[in-house]
Amino acid sequence: MRQELQWREIKHGDTEPFLQAAALKKAMGEWQFPLHFIDFETAQPALPFHVGHRPYQQILFQFSHHEVSPNGTVRHATECLLTDGDAPPSIEVVRRLRNALGTDTSTVLHWYPHERTVLAKIREEIEEKAPDDEPELLAFLDSLGLDTDSHLRLYDLGRLVADQVFLAGTGGSSSMKKFLPAVLRHSPAIRNRYAQPIYGTPAMPSHNFHEQLWVVEHHGAALDPYQLLSPLFGEHELDEALTRLAEREGEVVANGAAAMIAYAKLQDPRLPTVERQELRVQLLRYCELDTLAMVMVYEALKDWLEALG
Repeated sequence: MRQELQWREIKHGDTEPFLQAAALKKAMGEWQFPLHFIDFETAQPALPFHVGHRPYQQILFQFSHHEVSPNGTVRHATECLLTDGDAPPSIEVVRRLRNALGTDTSTVLHWYPHERTVLAKIREEIEEKAPDDEPELLAFLDSLGLDTDSHLRLYDLGRLVADQVFLAGTGGSSSMKKFLPAVLRHSPAIRNRYAQPIYGTPAMPSHNFHEQLWVVEHHGAALDPYQLLSPLFGEHELDEALTRLAEREGEVVANGAAAMIAYAKLQDPRLPTVERQELRVQLLRYCELDTLAMVMVYEALKDWLEALG
């Protein structure tokens, strides 16, 4: 089906969003509010940064978390970035994630399996290190449902979109870097909403932005929101290399490389304070946009389904 839709886009110029409406309505109708949208930043260094870690051991050092209430109110609810200190951060990040998400049955959405896979790895670390709150942490992770078919709190929004939605201009890809610009092109409601300076106001609180415009026109087309952020790294060659890596190996690989480089730089005690602070700010802003992008996709799907009746 996806190949046929791509062919129709190329051959006939079909540009209308294609949705498997019944499947989307069924899936979204089972979600429990408030909806939580999460994104992780991780690293797997070949040379361990922390005592007791193995080569390529998973390190979870950052998350962003947006929340959508039953009435549609959006807020950047919490965030976490741990890059200082000798102790590995992963268990503490999970502890803070537990505090952020609570232990109810509300739905936790992520984009593709990275978050679920990382939490499964950190669960093993918790069992190995046995902190005092091990039972509480394991109960929290088990309540999320780390198995793909658990049907518990964790829900892969990226996989749902890949299976049930096609937007012209994505090249058949449902990666967020392709999908978000397409959503802005195809959804006037989302485009108009985020063309206003409401993000980072009391109406839509943010931890890292103030009255941010996410839709900026350039030569008659909206810029990719990620282009509105400063480069994660100042070195032009490095950013180009990461872009090429994303094109060749995919975003998960490229984002993992970028996160590993950022985390490695922040482990260097010789890193100047100003550079350290700038890198932390950029990491926080990028991760926040990742979860806001998921919110925009959710809002667009909801609008399209309501229009279909």
